Amino acid sequence: MKGVSLLLLQSLADVSHLVYHSSEAHFTASIDELILADVFLKEIDRQKGQLIWHLWPLERTVILGMADCRLPHFERGVELIRQHGYQPLVRSIGGLAVVADAGIVNLSLIIPDHLGGKKLDMGQAYQLMVVCLKEILPVAAHEVEVREISDSYCPGTYDLSIRGQKFAGLAQRRIKSGIAISAYISLSGKQEERGVLIREFYQVAAGDSVPQPTYPKVNPASMATLSDLLAQPVRMEDVMGGLHQLIQNLGQTPIDYRLSLENLADFAKGKRDAIERHQKVGIG
Repeated sequence: MKGVSLLLLQSLADVSHLVYHSSEAHFTASIDELILADVFLKEIDRQKGQLIWHLWPLERTVILGMADCRLPHFERGVELIRQHGYQPLVRSIGGLAVVADAGIVNLSLIIPDHLGGKKLDMGQAYQLMVVCLKEILPVAAHEVEVREISDSYCPGTYDLSIRGQKFAGLAQRRIKSGIAISAYISLSGKQEERGVLIREFYQVAAGDSVPQPTYPKVNPASMATLSDLLAQPVRMEDVMGGLHQLIQNLGQTPIDYRLSLENLADFAKGKRDAIERHQKVGIG
């Protein structure tokens, strides 16, 4: 790590690191995880001397972006997702459709927009998450490329790939002074089948119309699992272990986060809003 990347990482040494692992929590519905992202953003806006790591696995879910909801035959795409045995959800955080299942881990870093006495812009927040992921995951940092994989699903400037195949992507959201950078990381499972599902979703949801450049032409071979790329199993436990090691290397101790009454009130309101958002796009 050199230059700006090192400075960004060092800025995390002066704040408390709270960790919320959803598999150990009371919230088990997929929609709850999307709501918690906003709950944590509001918490960081109130309490700026800390950051929150949110680790959240999901079962057989396709998380859709708001832009996906504007496809001309969106309802047909949703039906296709359900026919494949997946639950469709719409997120408020940026990005397009991604698959979440037992082989995918979602990891969010929620931070204040000032760290180390300096204000962070969104590009710096993305760079910070990239640096953290290179430390957390069992990869050689020099092997990981950070560039858009345009024919992957949910392509973006901060896609992470090895030998041209994407294994992780990032999305962002902010509320007031809180910034969330969320990564979906393909650890294991049948990544090509995930790509086929999202390709078919766009084919069906777009119909005969020509999709705008907003929507990717998904090539399932453009992505791979980290286990396949490294030729060794990579599990959720490895991610959690790497996260704890990173925090300790920064001179901090991981603190299990417990939701406060204020968090629970934010969650209740967020759930009402999320249900309304899903009803508006025809997902009950």
